[in-house]
Amino acid sequence: MSGASFVYAVLDTRDRFDDSALAERCRELTFAWSRWSYAGPITEDTDPDRLLARAAARGARHCLVQACGHLVVETLRPKGAAAPELVDVLARALGDDAWLVGRKLAADTVHNACWLVDLERWQARGRPSLTHVADTPQLMAAIDDGIVDAPAEALRCSRDLEPHRPAHAQALRATPASVDTTTLERPLGDFIASLARTLDQCQRGVFIWNLESYDDIRVDDPKPLASLSCVAAGFKPDAILRRHGFTDDTELTFFDYSADALAFRRMLVEQWDGRDLPGFLWPRLQPGTTHYWLSSTARGDGPARDELDRLWSRELDDWGGADAFAAHWRATRVLRHRYVEVDLLRAPERAIGTPPAGPAAVWWSNAFSSVHALWHLTHAEREAAFARWIDAVARHAPQAWLLGADANNGPVGGIRAEEYALRLANWSGGIHEPLRIGNTAIRF
Repeated sequence: MSGASFVYAVLDTRDRFDDSALAERCRELTFAWSRWSYAGPITEDTDPDRLLARAAARGARHCLVQACGHLVVETLRPKGAAAPELVDVLARALGDDAWLVGRKLAADTVHNACWLVDLERWQARGRPSLTHVADTPQLMAAIDDGIVDAPAEALRCSRDLEPHRPAHAQALRATPASVDTTTLERPLGDFIASLARTLDQCQRGVFIWNLESYDDIRVDDPKPLASLSCVAAGFKPDAILRRHGFTDDTELTFFDYSADALAFRRMLVEQWDGRDLPGFLWPRLQPGTTHYWLSSTARGDGPARDELDRLWSRELDDWGGADAFAAHWRATRVLRHRYVEVDLLRAPERAIGTPPAGPAAVWWSNAFSSVHALWHLTHAEREAAFARWIDAVARHAPQAWLLGADANNGPVGGIRAEEYALRLANWSGGIHEPLRIGNTAIRF
């Protein structure tokens, strides 16, 4: 569904929490998890009627509403791979007549965690009112005609953290790896267990392939790069070099908080000839501490050979075949390479080398809106870390082309560092309406 036909909204339920810090954490997690699939404006209000009225004023057809502590589930998928979108699943469930779909608790009552309204039908019915049910996470509608129950598929696409449950509240305050998930309702237990695995895997992880597309690599006047500074992930660095161009003197700097990712990239550069990547990797992907970000490894298993073959075939399609990719790889592996282990969230300046002697590009992916960043830093801390990074890049290489995502996963692309730093400093949209300089949001 196109972004113009729906709007996201957050029902601010922080006043229903006994713990203000937990309330704010749940609110920020709701915003952050939504940003992987939605980069548009998010409306917020404590009153459900005002929330829908504000959404309708934006001219949208549908409004997806989440209460603080509800998450849109994002799954690891190869770039370009389709997956069910929660908004589409819920909109289909409305059928030909219903105006609201949510988890029904009674004929006229739905759980406030996640629900979707067809705003045209809501207005045609006279804007039926929705009110909170005292001391419960429930909403009562003025009319029950046209309310349908959310399908099971919608529940699989989302997760209610249910912070009103004492055991859940305690789990959300704790380090995920320390939580006894058997004390939790299964949806949250599964989420915490998955989160613990992901956080453990982040700093020893390797992206053999990118989860994000190459579609956002756009510049007005591509000129051969003197330098490319980027995270050590997949072959997007190569796609950037292909788009901009390079010379025999181009210098590549790979920076990452994962030492394993840097070692993996170095191994490819020094040992691989650019052909039959699955065949090259298969005897080298031995069980160990390194985590490879693949669907087959999501629960701790080793990589599956058929997945390596499938993703390699898809990669070659992007390059126009094996010969085209191999020719590119031969030309770029002999360039000068630097490898820098750095935490962009806390000390980004280490990723910056000497000022480039010509055109430059910088790609940092979603370092400031990754699971690692979202769980360990507040929204304000992530925004400050991102601003520090952009300022460092702008001072180092003001004319460098930027590519990545901001602290709200808002796309950044096709703009130079100096200009973007100025726009960011003057932007006031905050958590509700991130600054968008590009069209391609980064998934997961």
